[in-house]
Order: sequence, then structure tokens, then C-alpha cells
Amino acid sequence: MRFSRGIARQHNMRVAFIKGYALGDVVRCTAITRAIKRQASGARITWFCSQQAFPLLLNNPDICETVSLTDRSNGSRQGHFDWVISLDEDRVSSDLAASIRTQRLSGVFSDATGSMRFTDDLAEWYGMGLLGITPSTPLELVNQKKRANQRSYLSMLYDGLGIDFPLCRPIVHLSTPERQIAREMLRHAAGDGSRPIIGVFLGGGRRWERKQWTPDQAGRILRHLSTRLDAEVVVLGGIEEADQLSKLSDAGYIAAQTALTFTSVRTLTAVVECLSLLITTDSLPLHLAVAVNTPLLALFGPTSATEIDIFDNGTKLITPLPCRCCYLNTCTRAEDCRDSFEMEMIVDNVRSMLRFPKERPRHAAE
Repeated sequence: MRFSRGIARQHNMRVAFIKGYALGDVVRCTAITRAIKRQASGARITWFCSQQAFPLLLNNPDICETVSLTDRSNGSRQGHFDWVISLDEDRVSSDLAASIRTQRLSGVFSDATGSMRFTDDLAEWYGMGLLGITPSTPLELVNQKKRANQRSYLSMLYDGLGIDFPLCRPIVHLSTPERQIAREMLRHAAGDGSRPIIGVFLGGGRRWERKQWTPDQAGRILRHLSTRLDAEVVVLGGIEEADQLSKLSDAGYIAAQTALTFTSVRTLTAVVECLSLLITTDSLPLHLAVAVNTPLLALFGPTSATEIDIFDNGTKLITPLPCRCCYLNTCTRAEDCRDSFEMEMIVDNVRSMLRFPKERPRHAAE
């Protein structure tokens, strides 16, 4: 098995691409498969992922086949591939990567003892994660490397895999009916479209406690946006954010119809595409906004802003606290990175991106 660099431009090169669980990562990794097809147009890419990720890859022109990570009956698992790219640090993915017959392997795999390892070509990225911890490189040193890093995830992977620059933009392909549904949802939530529509997503899953904002913290942003900008504001969320949205509504920060809870990632993507601007944490909606070219303002606290490519889509605001990019699941510090963002800076950035006048016009009734 060879761990070589660069892309062989052979006709009909077969690539097994394993990336399946974190949906935001699935979206941004479409920038890798797109670049492989750009560099080797005859490549035939099979993407192995979770069932939840399937909708994000629907109608992707760079992918020949999408296969469930847990579908052991699929014949593609027993086939031969010229290149296996395995990017998830989990047992199911690493075992699959080790089991596929291939000439070249890049990324995470299970060795003969059952331990997860990574190939040398992607050591720059995986050396900053949990797999990079060794007796000579303890967790503290790995975390220092991550905080000191100045390169994005995609830049490191392009270099390691031997993919030519510039970076490709991630993609999610939407249909006309999906866009029509999104426009109807926003018309119901935000009126006739005569004013810009700002979407706000302040969730972030449960892995890092302080990536998801509390209702009161989110309400502070919503209050400033709604009172100081001549725009409609809608709040987005999935099932994990349903409680946050309900509490925002109950507390009077938002009207019930402006809280949009999604069970379909494709509907969420279509709504994000229709927004004038998205304010978001480091989460799935950020990557969707990049994919559908929606302007965005991204807020970073416990995770790395450097690793995220937003292309020319907007601005990153990073907590000024020295503990930023901590990647702590639970934080006990008295200072909260979510409280460190100045509302004036957020409003000024939104105003600049949407080219609003200095302050919202004052009406006689106000």
C-alpha cells in the first residue's frame, strides 16, 4: 500500500471518499471532491457517509455514488479503489478505510492491532487532534499546536493530498421547488421581502458547551439587530435548538413566526440561500452559507477561526479572550467568550455588509 502524494491523472481513477458524521464538515469537504474532479476529470468518486449526510450530497455532480457507512451489503465496499481518502476519526470509518483494497490510502485507518492511525501525508492536520497525542506529544502540546496554527483545514488537506490550488468553494445543489418552499417560509416569517432579511443561528451542537448561546445571550444580539437596523430578523435552528428558540419566543425576544425550526437540511440550505445575511456560530449553517454564497458574519469562541474558510463571503469575529480556541467540551471559567462580543461591533459589521445608513430610521410611532 502506498502513501504517496499528488493526484494521478489516470482515466477513470476510482476514489473512495470517507467523510460522514459532522454535517458541516461534509459540506466543506465537497470542496475536496470538486478539486479532485477539476484535476482528474475522469475520476469516479464514491462517498461513504452517514444517512443523515445523504441529503447534502444529493445531485452533487462530482460524486458517482453515495454509500452508507453502515451498509455492509453494498458491493462498493468490496470493490477495488485507486485511492481511499478517510477523514473521520471514528472507529467505523477507520475500519472501513483499512478494509478497502486500494493502491493509495490517505487519512485515518485502523492498523493491524485495531488502533486508529493516520497517514504521513495528512500529518499536519491530524497531528493537531486527538490522534496526535503520543508519549512525546501530550495533550497540552497538541492543543498549543492547534492554537498556534495559521492554516485552514482545506489548505492543509489540499497540500497533503497533492491537490492544486486555488481552493474550490463547497457546493450543495438545490432544486427550483426547494427554493420556492424557502421563499414561502420567509414570506410568512418576514413579510414581503421589501426589507433585507437577516438570519441568526446561535446553536452549535452539544460537543462544545459554549459554542451554543443561551437564550439571554442570543436575545441580546436579537434586540440590537431588531431595534437598530431597518431589516427583518429570523432565527434558525434544528431539533437541538428547538428549546433555545422556544425560550427566545417566550421571553419576547422574537415573534413566534420568526423562529424557524428545521428537520430537513435541504430546506435549511434553501432558506440560508434566500437570506440577505446570516449571523452564525461555527456550525453547519456557516458552511451552508459558504456553499450557497450567502453573506455571513461568523462568531468564534471555543473553536478555531483560522481553520475555517469563508472565501469572500463575509467576516469572522473572534472572542478577544486569551482562552479562545480552547476546544473544551465544558468550560468553568468565569469569563464567557459568548459575552465578550461587543454588540456595537456586530451591528456595525452587519450595517457595513448590507450598506445600511448609520442608524435605523426613526418613525413617529417609535
